[in-house]
Amino acid sequence: MEQFDFFSELDEKELEILKSKSKYVEISKGTILFYEGDICKDILYLIDGNVKLSISTARSDEIPLYDFCQGEQCIVNIASTLSETKAVATAEASSDIKGWLIPKEVIQELMIHSPAYQKFIFSLFTIRFSALTTLVEDIKFKRLDSRILDFLHSYKSKIVKITHEEIANHLGTSRVVISRVLKDLKDKQYIELKRGKIVVLK
Repeated sequence: MEQFDFFSELDEKELEILKSKSKYVEISKGTILFYEGDICKDILYLIDGNVKLSISTARSDEIPLYDFCQGEQCIVNIASTLSETKAVATAEASSDIKGWLIPKEVIQELMIHSPAYQKFIFSLFTIRFSALTTLVEDIKFKRLDSRILDFLHSYKSKIVKITHEEIANHLGTSRVVISRVLKDLKDKQYIELKRGKIVVLK
């Protein structure tokens, strides 16, 4: 838990409460942490792994909102827990994860009495709103082939181990559409398609 930015700035009483009432958890890849419409009871602080957030549409499509990883927390989870309102998205473990579940009452105390924690929370909201703004701009203004290339480049590796289905889920479209666009990118020599992976050429 010490890896969180705010931890070192908590006083002795706040540390004692946080450690005594938090529950360590390990969760398998593919587990749904909460569904869109659920009311969250605890807040997860992630120490290892990745979690993806998505929303559903009237056509039952899935639109990705953002991912969060080690040292981060989910603003949908925070908002639902503290306000006791329905979560606006579904959270799924995209890898095996480890973390701490912190009760609402502890978070409320930290929000009131800890400037360090308040700063941490507001920085999370700033980061996530920025990511959501980028997502809206991508959907509205970018072609799908550009979005796919940007997504592949985000891995910082020429060889990306990923399936067409996983790309479709991340970009909120169908596998058939992704496969068609990937073939076009292959024909234009932007990528090479291998079994279970994609080689980025440009």
